[in-house]
Order: sequence, then C-alpha cells, then structure tokens
Amino acid sequence: MNELECQFLSAAVELVARQRELIPLVAQAIGIDPFEYWILGRRRDDPGLDAIDRTADGEWGFHFHGLEFDIKNLRDGRRVRVDFGPRGRRAFTSFGVGEFIVGSRHPWQVFPELKEYLCGPYEWADSRRCVQLADALSEQGYFALAEPCLMKLITTHTREVPGRGRVVDIPANEMPDEQSDLLLCDKLVLTEKPHVKCEPKPVEQAGAADPRVMPRG
Repeated sequence: MNELECQFLSAAVELVARQRELIPLVAQAIGIDPFEYWILGRRRDDPGLDAIDRTADGEWGFHFHGLEFDIKNLRDGRRVRVDFGPRGRRAFTSFGVGEFIVGSRHPWQVFPELKEYLCGPYEWADSRRCVQLADALSEQGYFALAEPCLMKLITTHTREVPGRGRVVDIPANEMPDEQSDLLLCDKLVLTEKPHVKCEPKPVEQAGAADPRVMPRG
C-alpha cells in the first residue's frame, strides 16, 4: 500500500465514523430514520418534512438528493456525504470519500496533501483519481461492494436491446424483497480487514508529463 492509498483508507474510516455521529441528528430533526424517509418513501407525502433542513441545535444543515444526503456544519464548513447501502446499511462512494477529504476541517482529521493531490488548483476532488484509489483498496481487501450478490444478479440479467441500449431485466422470482436494494448494491463498505494506520505526511505528486498518472507502490 502506498502513501496515497493509506491516506485514502484513513479518510474512508473517518468518513464512516462521522456518518454514524451525524445520521442520528438528522433522524432526530425529521422524526424518522433518513433511510426509511428518503429511500423507502415513508412519510414522503408529509410537506412539513420537506421544510426541515437543519438539525435541532441549528449547527448542521442537510439536503436530501439522489440516493443520498449531504450534511454541512453551518459554522465552519465541515461536510459529509451520507450514502445508503441496501437495507439502510451505512455505505460510501469513492467520490464521497473525495468530498470528505475536501470538506474536512479540525477538529476532524484532515488530509492536506491528499486534498492537494485530488484537487490540484480546484475546489473539488478529481473523480477519476478517487476511483483509482478506491479500486486499489478494493483489490487489497479493504473496501467491498455493499451487496456483491445483487451486483452479480444485475450483471447476469443485463442485455443490449436495439434502440434502448443496456437493459436490466430480472425475473420476478429473483427480485430482492426490497427493490431499492438494486439501486444501492454498488455502494462501498469497509471490510473486516484490519485497517492500516498512517500519519498524514507529504505524498508524491503525479508525474509532470501526465498529471493523471497515480504513483503506485
């Protein structure tokens, strides 16, 4: 494992820890588990919930969108993206880790060198570099798909249809009990493999000839 991968793994561990701290605050604010509300659609017809966008203490603002929600500290700008896995399992994406690296502030762990590598002169993480790092950590057994069996099911029943492109057609008898799991099964989770602890330190920058080449060790 090289220094970039070690720091990216540390950031993912930190992200998951912060998700666990912040999800209950959102649940308290809206009066229902965020997964049940946003993914399962329970109480989505309650217009009062749409108007709630801050935690009870007023310190954090949050916004549901796509298959996730973002939560941001309104005082210092710290922010976390919360992705949902099947059945509400806590999960993340490679880009979600990248966004956490960009938005993390003290007293949370910060990754200034990794942030510089991922962002360069910009204010957002390079999604391709995030994927490269996540793929490397998956190959080493630190990250895994949230539900690999469902990913295999999707792959098995995906076909090319003229005029329509790639179509997923899963037989009814093979569908999971909760169909939303199919939308969430490609999210990432931490495995049980012991995590390498590393202290943030300067990392090598990519070669000048090709700024997208990631150093590997």
